[in-house]
Amino acid sequence: PDADIPVVTMSVNTKLNPIEQYKIGENLRIFKEQDYLIICSGGIVHNLNKIVFDAANIDIWASEFNNWIKDKVLNGDLDSIFDYQNSAPNSNLAVPRNEHFINLLIALGTSNTVNKPKLLKSIFQHGNLSLDLWEFV
Repeated sequence: PDADIPVVTMSVNTKLNPIEQYKIGENLRIFKEQDYLIICSGGIVHNLNKIVFDAANIDIWASEFNNWIKDKVLNGDLDSIFDYQNSAPNSNLAVPRNEHFINLLIALGTSNTVNKPKLLKSIFQHGNLSLDLWEFV
């Protein structure tokens, strides 16, 4: 909060495939190794057409997709993540447009192969909008 650090923002290119998105993260990894902080902001499940502001429960389709992604990230199954559109349950509902999801791919690319990603917090809002907080070292 009181940090006096420079900030550089980047836009994502939604036309690139998942492997190309991951490679962007790999190219950014050198900055992490120089103690730069990289923050990728998006949503794993992000379908604004399906949110219900006063929803009391999490939609099953959203939970299934989010849990599938969590499992693949925690187990380092990049091939499955890259093929999420064909492999993951309910991917068409969970990720109707990729501009929020691809930030996860870029963040994965910045991580080293020694430390496993950590899921710091996992919450849903409005029935199906996932707001997971990951740390990739």
